[in-house]
Amino acid sequence: MFNQLLTTIMKKNLWMLAAALCMTACSQNEDIVIEQPVSDNDFESPDGRLIIQLGGIETRIGASVGVTRAPLDKLYDETSGATTRLGIFALATNDATTNTAITDANRTAAWGDTENYGILLNNIQAAVTAWPKQDGSDVKPDGLENDLAQKITLYKGNAANGVYYYPMQKKYDYSFYGYAPYQEGQTISAAKPEITFARFDGSQDIIWNNATAGEIAPNSIYLKKDVKNDASLTGYKAQYIRQLKYHHELNQAASEKLQDYPWIPNINFEHQLAQLRFSVIPATEQSEEDRTAVQNMKVKNITIKSHGTTATLNVLTGKLTFTDNGSLLMREATDDGKGNITFTDDNADGTVEVSKDIYVQKYEGGQYTLNGVSSANPLIQGYLMVKPDMEQFLMDVTIMAPDASGVPQDLIVRDIPVNAPAPAVDSGKSDNLFYAGYYYNVRIGIYATQQINATATLTTWKPGGDSVDVPIE
Repeated sequence: MFNQLLTTIMKKNLWMLAAALCMTACSQNEDIVIEQPVSDNDFESPDGRLIIQLGGIETRIGASVGVTRAPLDKLYDETSGATTRLGIFALATNDATTNTAITDANRTAAWGDTENYGILLNNIQAAVTAWPKQDGSDVKPDGLENDLAQKITLYKGNAANGVYYYPMQKKYDYSFYGYAPYQEGQTISAAKPEITFARFDGSQDIIWNNATAGEIAPNSIYLKKDVKNDASLTGYKAQYIRQLKYHHELNQAASEKLQDYPWIPNINFEHQLAQLRFSVIPATEQSEEDRTAVQNMKVKNITIKSHGTTATLNVLTGKLTFTDNGSLLMREATDDGKGNITFTDDNADGTVEVSKDIYVQKYEGGQYTLNGVSSANPLIQGYLMVKPDMEQFLMDVTIMAPDASGVPQDLIVRDIPVNAPAPAVDSGKSDNLFYAGYYYNVRIGIYATQQINATATLTTWKPGGDSVDVPIE
């Protein structure tokens, strides 16, 4: 601790000396400026203020490496960089001076405490980036929870690498909260700790989680050589981080090795929505002649009804609530038949100016074929991100089929049930629900009689279970 204190004092003295030299020089020649730039890669500023550093990984994102764009399969791409904008909060969750948790009863007073920074970060824009190389290598910094964690870069204004500091005072312990996609121009309060998604259309993959510091029990870390802590250490704050970092340094040379503890907060993001992946195929329970006949049909306006298009995310709990009954129109996806699926934000039907056709896939010799691509499994033609914990969704589909004279006619089939399948055996879940973080293959089966069925199976991102077949007759 003494060495650490001495280092801090020396830094402060050098900083003051630089400032004094600058003032002396400027009095003689105003063109001379001495600066010590600070970045978010530094541990502290020249005047001893501790800089906020964050890490982030995805606990259930990335299982499907062939997925690109929305829904998210990763938050950082080595080629193109950040894949989405995040929103970050640092919120007082414990009064360290009295060891009193911040709850509904006292949150208004704590978060309104501007002198002691009850809300330290309030919906700050951020992105996941790579950690800077150390001595030319990709070795990540000490203090991370694990080597999978990438750096979360905070913004100031519209500029990346914004520098934010922990308060010098020890008043509050903080927890960090993050979500995506970032919603600009919103802040939270004790009365309303919520972010609103006002234009949800089924393409947005909403993710969330928090990072809360673990309590360090007495006699768990070194405060100085061979001297252990005699009191608990709690909460992300300057004292907590400095002591864990200094313990890590002392522990390297200690005769009795103790456990090291991470001091860089790490947000393990999780999906808050389920995902439906749609395929339009000939229904199986019909004659070969009829299965061939439906290949002349097309569909449009695949819609999940009464879902909701406005949602609120409780930043403290991650609870996502849809506040209206708006419907969702299927978004576009393409499948190369080799497990690589490209998702876009676009409406699968195209636009009024430029429409797109959704064809029934051909099925011959055990192969599904669409646009020259063949696969043993139905090809994915569209998707929707949907709210979780639902037993059933209702779907409308419009079939475009020729009448007796060959003229295309539209037939709307309404309220087709899409029921959740049994959960995956290894999921630890028992109820038949559409679960957050899982995707479900919805196979829309078309009959020559212009009927429809639909079934859903679970496959992941994390697969949710067997496919959901939805027959349309």
